[in-house]
Amino acid sequence: MTYNRLIIRAELLYDGLGCAEKKTTAIAGAKIEAVSKSCATPDYKEIVTPVVIDPHSQIGMERQAEVGPW
Repeated sequence: MTYNRLIIRAELLYDGLGCAEKKTTAIAGAKIEAVSKSCATPDYKEIVTPVVIDPHSQIGMERQAEVGPW
């Protein structure tokens, strides 16, 4: 079975133990192959939180139903 390789450049990478800056993560299929300071050309660049899965997360949502002075 052939898997595509995905390169993610994280300006901030949260790993559950702390936070690292400017890390590159290589993913093949469903497995993380490597995390390094590589300068490989990324497919995506952002803040990465690979261990945080929160189905009730409200990060990035706007306050649509609330009234208030924000």
